[in-house]
Amino acid sequence: KELLQRIRNNNLRIKALQERRYEYYTMALRGQDFDKVRISGTNSFHSQTEDAVLRLQDLEQDMCDTIIKYTEDIKLAEQLINSLTDVRQRDILTFRYMNGWGWQKIASLMNYERTQIWRMHGVALMLLDSKLKSCNTMQHQTVL
Repeated sequence: KELLQRIRNNNLRIKALQERRYEYYTMALRGQDFDKVRISGTNSFHSQTEDAVLRLQDLEQDMCDTIIKYTEDIKLAEQLINSLTDVRQRDILTFRYMNGWGWQKIASLMNYERTQIWRMHGVALMLLDSKLKSCNTMQHQTVL
């Protein structure tokens, strides 16, 4: 479940970073404020536009790093989810964690009560957890 939750969190983080990027991009494009501002504690000067561009560069790097981690997590999660034999469990995990859907939407689409969806979700998570533990055990034994 930690992997699946990390996917949801990274997805939200990427969206927040995109919003911040838009703000910095807008600030940089305004270009109206070319007044030089002293960088505190130094004799250096820079404009607010330069500051926005520097922030934008840092943000872009942060976004790239987050997207790389997100992509790696997605690949692993897709492999794990696809390893489940019950198509309903695969659908629930895909809808919930890959698509970010709420419980009610999933239940409505699948024609089940939310409590049934929660039960199937719980069983699917237990199966994934046991698969992950067995994979980790096999990898550990291979290293030894």
